[in-house]
Amino acid sequence: MTKHPHAQKDSAAQALQQLQAKLGKYTGSLPEIRFASCPKCGPSPSNPTFAVNPEKGCFKCHRASCGYKGHLSQLASGTFDIQKNNTDAQEALPSSVDRAVTLWDSCSQITRKSVTADYLASRGIDYGTVRHLPMREFDRGAAVIGMTDRNGRLRAVNYSILNDGRPAKRYLGAKKHAFAVLKESQRVIVAEGTVTGLSVLQHLVQKGYGLVIAGDAANMAALADPANKWVLKDKREVILAADNDIDGGGRNAAMAVYSAFPGICKIKIPSRPGSDWNDILTAQQMESEWVRG
Repeated sequence: MTKHPHAQKDSAAQALQQLQAKLGKYTGSLPEIRFASCPKCGPSPSNPTFAVNPEKGCFKCHRASCGYKGHLSQLASGTFDIQKNNTDAQEALPSSVDRAVTLWDSCSQITRKSVTADYLASRGIDYGTVRHLPMREFDRGAAVIGMTDRNGRLRAVNYSILNDGRPAKRYLGAKKHAFAVLKESQRVIVAEGTVTGLSVLQHLVQKGYGLVIAGDAANMAALADPANKWVLKDKREVILAADNDIDGGGRNAAMAVYSAFPGICKIKIPSRPGSDWNDILTAQQMESEWVRG
């Protein structure tokens, strides 16, 4: 039986009043309104992201790192207690690892015609290189990789938000002791960034290498930590595809891992200061640089 329109409006107004008591001020007007706090990822007063449609009874957070959505029945009284400037309430919010899992679960597979595939193509990466890898994308058009610990549990995500075709790199979660093993093999490439690693994997595609993404120089260096040796344990060959950072960060990170795994590591660094292997790929200099590096 369909509700009378006045009854629907009264019900929506009542739900709105209850949410306002919980989440504070809102903007916009029915059917969709936005609150300055999300019950899962917290306040965003300057850019309200938590959208509610009381008439349809649904909600969704539009913050890229959250994506929390569902039916208003999930927000029953007592299930969340967000208050402005309340430190204790903030500490009760889901952890960054929980939010990383939520983001990962909300992502979809990269398809040939996706925004992410187009971006990777602009960086010289063929769709065939990523087609079978455990990478994803979310609705703002970004490659997302999941970083797991030694037990295979997702601990963090590394992703890039595309803004006018340019990526803004982000982390969410706890990257310590977590790495993205995108392809398993006894011979493996280790790179700081996703696109850098994909560039080298594509170059060596016929040689059966695996791929591990550390996320940054500091996390690459952390592979030398005894707690992280599970990543490279029992490997026959490891190529450390480091960036040629101006401050020497990439080289230093590779040297730390090289020292921890003597006899199986090779360090490959582009010759041009400030460059990485994707710069070399897009400059069509991969063959000559790889031999030299």
